Amino acid sequence: MWYLIGFVSLAVAIKQQNGVFDEWINLNHLKLNLVFLGLALVAGVVYLMLRIYLHKNQAIL
Repeated sequence: MWYLIGFVSLAVAIKQQNGVFDEWINLNHLKLNLVFLGLALVAGVVYLMLRIYLHKNQAIL
């Protein structure tokens, strides 16, 4: 998810230089990056919670 933010920003920068870009992405790429950032944060929190939960269960066994 973190890499998608950089990829979208890079694609927008390259396409703006060439002058050929879809108007929707040009207007909404910051919103799209914020959505990707939110998804990345949620995925990171879920990963850490599962990791801690499984680590505690393994220590008991």
